[in-house]
Amino acid sequence: MSNLVNLASLRTTAQVASELQISARRVRQVASQMKIGYLAGGRFLFSLEEVEKLRQRRTDRTPIRVWLRERAQAARQETIAGVIDRVLTRHSRN
Repeated sequence: MSNLVNLASLRTTAQVASELQISARRVRQVASQMKIGYLAGGRFLFSLEEVEKLRQRRTDRTPIRVWLRERAQAARQETIAGVIDRVLTRHSRN
C-alpha cells in the first residue's frame, strides 16, 4: 500500500470550512478530535475522503442552526413585506 496522495484532490482548511459552512477554526478542532488531515507547512490539508468524514460527523447543533436561519429569513421577508405595504399605503393616500 502506498502513502502517495494526489495533491490536486487535497483541500485546505478554508476550502473545507466554506464547503461545510463552518469556521476554519472549527474544522481544525474537529479534525484534531477525529485525528484526520495532513499537517504540511503549518497548514492542514484534507483528502476528499476526509472531507466526507467531516461532513458525516455528528452535529447536534445543525437543526438549531437551520431553524435560526429559516427564522431570520422569515423575519427579513416580513420586514420587506411591511416596508412595501407601508409605501403602497402612503402612495395610495396621495
